Amino acid sequence: MRMEYLPDSWNKLVDVFLSTSVFVFLDYDGTLTPIVDKPENAVLSAESMRVLRRLRDKYCVGIVSGRSLEDVRSLVGVSGIYYAGNHGLEVSGPKINSKALGFERFRPVIREICSNLKSSLGDVDGVLVEDKGLTASIHYRLVSERDRGRVEGDFWNLVGGYVDSGDVKVTSGKMVFEIRPSVDWDKGRAVKWVVDSAGGGDSLIVYFGDDRTDEDVFRRLGEGDVGVLVSEDEGIESGAGYFLRDVDEVIEFLSVLSRLE
Repeated sequence: MRMEYLPDSWNKLVDVFLSTSVFVFLDYDGTLTPIVDKPENAVLSAESMRVLRRLRDKYCVGIVSGRSLEDVRSLVGVSGIYYAGNHGLEVSGPKINSKALGFERFRPVIREICSNLKSSLGDVDGVLVEDKGLTASIHYRLVSERDRGRVEGDFWNLVGGYVDSGDVKVTSGKMVFEIRPSVDWDKGRAVKWVVDSAGGGDSLIVYFGDDRTDEDVFRRLGEGDVGVLVSEDEGIESGAGYFLRDVDEVIEFLSVLSRLE
């Protein structure tokens, strides 16, 4: 099914936003901030922070990211909202205790994998091995094309055994490998868990995301929920029903939503 451009659908959605309780969830990188070469350079603008605070005062708001919980919480810096880090493996927010999820046991194997990767790839310019506690990301956007084949080869030589043994699973994104525990858990399950834990089982869920890990949310949304893909390619295959073209359009839409009366 072809996605609709979200602003064009405003008239049919506005009554729904006004008539029910709403949870608004957003990815961070590529949704609230543009994709950048180095993760530490993805800084939320002052205007985006103001919009998120206004949104929080009206709806339940959550940030769902592949970054560690500590990292995304520090970058956003808005209190009174939900944060899901490491693709939903760790969660914080009002009335939430993520230790109940039971994923802490995976920290040692992630630490071991990262140590091995740093030893193998440490001499390759542009590689960043990011140990996020419960997951890891290997960024190679800044690696020369000449060395990318080596990065990919060394990565699979080192990580393949952990995948075969069922310890971890690997997904790939925009010049990045993501290593996660091999458990049946993803952003979509995390979003549903947060809503249920907060007592919002009948609430409308609105989710904004830009990459393949966000598809895990889109495919779990219920009838009437609103999935918004952030992409300039409106013809891309997605489980989202709507799209916005870029971060600026996301912030503009959230600003309008935050002032809705």
